[in-house]
Amino acid sequence: MTKSIAIQKIDFTCTKCGECCKNLDKNRVFMLFPVDIPKLTKALNISREDLISRYIEKSLIETKEGNYLEVYFVKPAANGHCPFLKEDNLCGVQEHKPEQCIRTPFGIAWSENRNSLYECLKEANIPEEYSTVNVDKELFETLRDGYSA
Repeated sequence: MTKSIAIQKIDFTCTKCGECCKNLDKNRVFMLFPVDIPKLTKALNISREDLISRYIEKSLIETKEGNYLEVYFVKPAANGHCPFLKEDNLCGVQEHKPEQCIRTPFGIAWSENRNSLYECLKEANIPEEYSTVNVDKELFETLRDGYSA
């Protein structure tokens, strides 16, 4: 699995600590994009319906135009971690990772405070002006098309 184009510009190497996949809650979620659904069904060898019922929470978000979009999030396991995180802190769907996970620990449309939640970023050489907002704009646009596939 290669890093996203935006992350390739940063001097950062994953330490495989698993912290970005742990302690998910309403403030720390993994959004799934339409392109993620077929990738995960393939990785897990399950139907779309099974994927949604076992691993996905649906939510409605209001757009700035006042419309609502149904969006999907990874449903945390009972321990609060990503259900695809293995005991060795590696990803169980590595070759089919969701788009947000590919960008982790930076996330989607990242341009936030450099004092991140994650220890692994404290030593990363991140340019002050760095942002993934423009790179990820196209990915966000896929939400308008929805999850039908």
